[in-house]
Amino acid sequence: MSPLYFDFAASTPLAPEVADAMAPWLSGLYGNPHSDHLTGFAAANAIERAKDQVSSLLSCSPEDIILTSGATEANNLALKGVLLSNSIPGRHLIVSAIEHKCILEAAGHLEDSGFDLTIIPPAADGQIRISDVSAALRDDTALVSIMAVNNETGVIQPVRELARLCEARGVFFHTDAAQAVGRIELDFDVLPNTLMSLSAHKIYGPQGIGALIAPRQIQRQMVPLFHGGGQQGGIRSGTIPTALCVGLGRAAELARERRNEDNTYLSDIRTKFVHLLRERECVPELNADAEIVPGIMSLRFSGVDAAELVLTVQKNLSISMGSACNAGSIEPSYVLQAMGIPSSHANESVRISFGRTTTKEDILEAADALAAGIRRIRDRGESPGVISESGLQLPLPTGGNPQ
Repeated sequence: MSPLYFDFAASTPLAPEVADAMAPWLSGLYGNPHSDHLTGFAAANAIERAKDQVSSLLSCSPEDIILTSGATEANNLALKGVLLSNSIPGRHLIVSAIEHKCILEAAGHLEDSGFDLTIIPPAADGQIRISDVSAALRDDTALVSIMAVNNETGVIQPVRELARLCEARGVFFHTDAAQAVGRIELDFDVLPNTLMSLSAHKIYGPQGIGALIAPRQIQRQMVPLFHGGGQQGGIRSGTIPTALCVGLGRAAELARERRNEDNTYLSDIRTKFVHLLRERECVPELNADAEIVPGIMSLRFSGVDAAELVLTVQKNLSISMGSACNAGSIEPSYVLQAMGIPSSHANESVRISFGRTTTKEDILEAADALAAGIRRIRDRGESPGVISESGLQLPLPTGGNPQ
């Protein structure tokens, strides 16, 4: 039997409706959407329909949508496409300390290339303060990038207010909305100076496709990450994968239709899950005091090493650590540390994220598995070989950071 899946913030299962929409384009329909014949036109029309579905979800124009391989590419395109452009004045970039690694790494690369970088820390509740961003703005600021929902804590950021602040100061604003799409309302049409990144596999779509939403007047000033056949107006060359694009579109359509229903259901699931943990004398501490989306929680279990807990319950339950996993070694979460949480507490934190397919039976079994794992760890004391601050290697897969 497979473990119960409680890591929806990392990736969501493919919705059956999405799989059905993609199926014809994975077998009998295979035309290149950039070819000048009927088979190619059919694929191009399917892509245009998918862009219409995304635009309906985000209240943007289909022309604003740049299809990418995912949010990582979209985020890199936003930052580098703006900062490296000779058409956009300014060599100063502002990001927050709690951004996904792809934003922080791209920003660091730009800083190494001679651009000025300001990193804004969050308040203790996990939210970025508008006043801190305002104070950091300069005459040569080209772009501010603040995520819409944090991938680890679930904290909702004031992106609408930040976008308006930047617009008033003549600065472009970018938001990584990978964890926000389908969870909070995002009206792109009221944010004319804004760029927005998203990923299909966070909204029950396929892995391998995402998008950068950018108004055409901004796109025309940006530079591409790479060059090729000039597809998508030259801003993102390469053949568009029709099947993946169709999946993104159908997932976006479902997200628009089900957002309120999903949020109501997940709020109920979250409340019941925390209650079940308390009934089992496993009282967690929530790592964020600001408003969070209902599907993501960063929880601390006092005296329980997070890495050991993940390993202890892994046969029954798939959860993530509240710390970054880099090259197989465990380090305290940079997000929690940026919030002022001590590394000892960060190392006792796990991320638990629910989804559309999580059932009430699932949370009952998950609470039982967590409670049993926590008791086992507390009973036997600290386990040698799983000491996160020691730098010891753990029997975990190597790789990057799941968003």
